[in-house]
Amino acid sequence: MNQAPSSDASVTSDPLTPTPRSTLLDSLRGFALLGILLVNIEAMSMPITVTITYELQQFTGALDRAVSWVLLYLVDGKFILIFSFLFGYGFELQQAKAVREGVDFAARYKRRMFWLLGLGLVHGLLLFFGDILGTYAVLGFILLAFRDASDRVLLKAAVLLWIASVFCYALAGLASAMLDPPTPDQIDDALRIHRQGPFLDLVLFRAQDLAAQYGIILLLGAQLLGAFFVGLVAARCELLRNPVAERAFWMRILKVSLPIALLGNLAFPIVSSSLELSRDPVWAALGFAARDLFTPFGAAAYIAAFALLHVDANWQRRLAIFAPQGRMSLTVYVGQSLLCGFVLYHYGLGLYGDVGPAAGAALALFVYTLLAALARVWLRRHPVGPLEALQQRVVYR
Repeated sequence: MNQAPSSDASVTSDPLTPTPRSTLLDSLRGFALLGILLVNIEAMSMPITVTITYELQQFTGALDRAVSWVLLYLVDGKFILIFSFLFGYGFELQQAKAVREGVDFAARYKRRMFWLLGLGLVHGLLLFFGDILGTYAVLGFILLAFRDASDRVLLKAAVLLWIASVFCYALAGLASAMLDPPTPDQIDDALRIHRQGPFLDLVLFRAQDLAAQYGIILLLGAQLLGAFFVGLVAARCELLRNPVAERAFWMRILKVSLPIALLGNLAFPIVSSSLELSRDPVWAALGFAARDLFTPFGAAAYIAAFALLHVDANWQRRLAIFAPQGRMSLTVYVGQSLLCGFVLYHYGLGLYGDVGPAAGAALALFVYTLLAALARVWLRRHPVGPLEALQQRVVYR
């Protein structure tokens, strides 16, 4: 359940007059949105409390199993960290901009966080319980408290938060294996509510899952906060500003992170692809711990690869296809939930529970492509996305 808001760092005091943006950052943000949707579609399309068991029992075909394994290996957990990194990066850009304009950054930033919290509650109740906006808002207030901390303190805190998160995920894996799974009647109720409604019952059902989601993410959100801190330091050091000058740095990051990510991220897919291992407390704890231990290396490898590819002008143009989605990522993120809901829930096609990993990945790609086209059309006439414009009215008044 990995989702994220726009860092939206490049706006002026006039909420509808944007300043020049970084194509690299926008492209990276837009690319991460695709990975986030590929992960979230699973939680959208089947009972989340028994996702592993339900998926392994209902979708046994070779294609479904292969797609599930690839997503767990290459996507799961990595893209939420990229967005968290960009959130911290955008925080520093917003703070520097407020200083240049001579305005109260803390007051402006708090309005942004309260806006995200409110939007997250609406999004979680009406569209998709796996909302991350509210969690980002809460963690964002903690980030504000550390804005004057030194780079050394922030990086040490990020490492400690990473270690704490690994232990938390190990406990979560242990609990997932030891707790009694939902009964068939509970699963049938979840399927019925999502497929048949009524909408109020679906909202009440989401409210329960949303409360659990916020509780779990706040418990296991240490790594997200650590990524905030790393992004803040990266912005202070002006990384990702000049990929040509930074080429040697990003090559070192890639050489270190890529082999560790490729080997370390094997553990979680192996455990999650086996019903027997996923129900074994020891294996489940090790698998979940390995997931959180090695996903930062995967995220770092993606960021480094993006920076290195931007050294080449041809690759800059190719990767720029992700930039419109990155410019209006908040709108695209919410739009993903809206469009997928029409396919999966009772007010649309009602395919909830019938969409396996392969079909879910295809649906995610279709929705992302459609929203990418709409984003390009919208940005020809408007400087920012519709939700971004509303956010700027709230934040900048």
